[in-house]
Amino acid sequence: MHYYIYPKNWDGEDIAFNLSQFDTENTYHFIDDKEETLSLKSQAEKIKQEEQSLVLIASKYRYFDLEENLESYGISNYVDGLKFCAFKLRLYCLEKITQRNPQGLCVGLLVTQLPHSEHIKSVIESLRTKNIPLVFITTTQASFTNYVQSYPKECVILSRCDLTEQLDFLTIALATTHYVKFHSQVISILNPQGLLDPVQNYFYFNRERVDLLIGSRVNFDYIFCHTKEMLEFYQYKLAGSKEKSFLSNPLKFIPVGYPSLDSYLKDPYQNRESNTILLAFTISMLNQQTQKDESGVSFDILSELVQSLLDKKYKVVLRPHPEKSKAVFMGELAKRFENTSGGGGVFIYDTSPRMSKELMEEAFAIIGHGSSVVQTFPLATCKPAILFIPDREFFVRNDLDSKFVANEKTHILTHSVQEVLEVCDSIKRNLKSYQADIKNYRAEHIYNLGHSGEFIASFIEKLILKAQNDKNI
Repeated sequence: MHYYIYPKNWDGEDIAFNLSQFDTENTYHFIDDKEETLSLKSQAEKIKQEEQSLVLIASKYRYFDLEENLESYGISNYVDGLKFCAFKLRLYCLEKITQRNPQGLCVGLLVTQLPHSEHIKSVIESLRTKNIPLVFITTTQASFTNYVQSYPKECVILSRCDLTEQLDFLTIALATTHYVKFHSQVISILNPQGLLDPVQNYFYFNRERVDLLIGSRVNFDYIFCHTKEMLEFYQYKLAGSKEKSFLSNPLKFIPVGYPSLDSYLKDPYQNRESNTILLAFTISMLNQQTQKDESGVSFDILSELVQSLLDKKYKVVLRPHPEKSKAVFMGELAKRFENTSGGGGVFIYDTSPRMSKELMEEAFAIIGHGSSVVQTFPLATCKPAILFIPDREFFVRNDLDSKFVANEKTHILTHSVQEVLEVCDSIKRNLKSYQADIKNYRAEHIYNLGHSGEFIASFIEKLILKAQNDKNI
């Protein structure tokens, strides 16, 4: 059989890639109206003449338009390519899954990072200890290859867009991002990757858009919460109160803890006296008129901040967000100070994929606002974070309690460069006091500290056992 995949979009490329991995006896070809030689017009007669061919329509939202195009050329041998590919994947995966679970029960993991991401590594290990079959859903071909090599006994597929929604053979699906949609028969779980989720969106978008983003999460059957503040925020925004209508059942928010933090705590952090301070700002959207983000941060303000810290003879380490879209003007900022050293402070631009343990031990504090690392750093090191939010009306404007971003035990809220400098001096003088408060907060507010991965795996196992019991009935 020869398959024509129409069009050559992300879904089409995912269909071709997956089928080429698991259905190797057949051949594949694209129809792409953007390229003359691959256009439907240039290939229509050949397609009609081939008895052993099938057109796979690779679009959820353009299906009827593309169907009409095919019919206009007299082509009737076509099917929904996403459903067809999902059917083929079902056959392939269930053959492996049923070897370990005769009823075909499994857990799908949407993985958006390389193998052994610290956020899900302990979960994977615990699920495999329980002999629960896994299906890794990757979003890049490089990641696909890495997971195949790391987990040869598990299923690995590639899906960047709407193919995921057609995977009806999954029992449970666990995602670290909210934008994905799973099949209606699948039990879906959101396991947010950041400690600030979903509050960090207030730093990117206006309040109305953030409320829509948060509201979209009600589509998940369960939402995992890392901290007491996260649970309270979700329940306030989505579960409602006596004064608000209910969008979700309060019990869908599960207090599980934070696997990434647990990975940091396995090897205790050492305290080292230094003059090093970290800067970590996540900035993706700017007001076109003011050139500031939602919190009032701009290139000029950050430049002033860096220069002032250097003038105070601090060693400043700038950590950009690993996603380029969330690191607006960080490279430009780095170029401005890249050769700064000597009589004043020292500037370093650190773009390593993961912040090193040595750097976290060296720094006495971190400065930022909407970045997840600004939440993780104080909990991992018991050293405070400085929240720098120039717009003093930020929390009032967003009807947001500041505790969801700047807990008084782990963070110190500032609105000006001068306040930041004063707080830096205070931290250096009273670091031990801050550390004691943070350690107590961590023990009281982070769920399942030290064993969140095992807790998550046990919760998933309960869902698997329920699904098994339902099948037996």
